[in-house]
Amino acid sequence: MKLFALLAAVALPVVAVAATNAVSLSSTVTTEKTVLTNGHPETVVSDAKHVVPGDRLILATNYRNVTTQPVVHFVVTNPVPNGVIFTGDSTPGAQVSVDGGRTFGALAALRIAVAGVAPRQAQATDVTHLRWTLPSIAPGASGSLKYRGIVR
Repeated sequence: MKLFALLAAVALPVVAVAATNAVSLSSTVTTEKTVLTNGHPETVVSDAKHVVPGDRLILATNYRNVTTQPVVHFVVTNPVPNGVIFTGDSTPGAQVSVDGGRTFGALAALRIAVAGVAPRQAQATDVTHLRWTLPSIAPGASGSLKYRGIVR
């Protein structure tokens, strides 16, 4: 039951702001494992059909401008699923939130409130959401926004 709930959670709920009819979005979740092939380590990426704690994931949002006009200032926000810990690795340009998506910024600039003591520096494991702002998507153009996580 827990495995099914986690896979459902990592189905990547995506919030896109502006021009939602102009941009097609889809998501994928894959696992990344290191295996030995003839005694040499090799990275293998495959569909995340079954995951267990400690598995490394690549969570992606794929986008495509389906119109004949450029789409400007397109924002994609991805919540990090509860069963996943963000590793700090993402497509460049991502801003992060450590407060449930209320505020965003560079991880190094964010702080976590701690009762009775001074706020501490936010860490990758505190990230709850990632957000990218795409300045312009040309007609027919596509791309992918990714981040890595580890199954809790």
